[in-house]
Amino acid sequence: MTVRLKFRARARSPQRGMTLIEAMIALVVGLMVSGAMLAMMANTLGTGTRTIEMTRLSQELRSVMQLVSRDVRRSSYNAEAIRCFSNIDCAADGTFPAGLPGDLTINDANDCVIFEMDRDHDGDPSSDAPGGFRRATLNGIGLVQAWVGAGDTTCASTAAGWIGVTDPSLVNVTEFRICPEIDSGDAECNGKLLDGAVDPAIPGSLSFSEVVEDDGAGNQTLQRTRKIYLRLSADMVGDEAVSKTISDVIRVRNDIIIL
Repeated sequence: MTVRLKFRARARSPQRGMTLIEAMIALVVGLMVSGAMLAMMANTLGTGTRTIEMTRLSQELRSVMQLVSRDVRRSSYNAEAIRCFSNIDCAADGTFPAGLPGDLTINDANDCVIFEMDRDHDGDPSSDAPGGFRRATLNGIGLVQAWVGAGDTTCASTAAGWIGVTDPSLVNVTEFRICPEIDSGDAECNGKLLDGAVDPAIPGSLSFSEVVEDDGAGNQTLQRTRKIYLRLSADMVGDEAVSKTISDVIRVRNDIIIL
């Protein structure tokens, strides 16, 4: 009987749960673990988003660089230039009655270039509209524009022939720099890298001229080989932390004669 009563007493003893302090500690620990997991997930998702944005930005800038390089390399092109072979006076002796395509024109701000070429390959550059690229702003967002109009233009023109080649809803072009020469002391055409150091791969004097005829009386005919330095910088619209700068030295394939 005694044993049975003890068993019943033990069976009827109340169950003890968690105290309030223990529950609060468990809640805090759970929140800390959950917060750490959420932070890790947010960081992973953020890194993936940044990677995608940087990829899109890089593709946009390289597409623009390729477009500009392709046209600038072809500047001063004339379909009948072979007529100048062994005739260095071709630019002035009437071989080309309508003249030859002119030189590159870069504005004082070094953010616009206009050039000429024989686009329809008829040997008459006077019938062809020039080409050009410049940096402009639209609602405070920088973009690169190309001239596709039918007539002549200037870097300051507001004509409808200037159209955007970058997407202002995606990319903010902060710099479009075109330099015929490199000067480390020049704020615009210094050829410097992002860390402020001068790029050793870029020579100070890009273009050069060579004498192709000298009559001995001080009259010389020069052939000009031209190169320009192009630097393009941009960031993602709405996220300036995602930014990129690319640069290139473009060799103009068509040399010009200077009398």
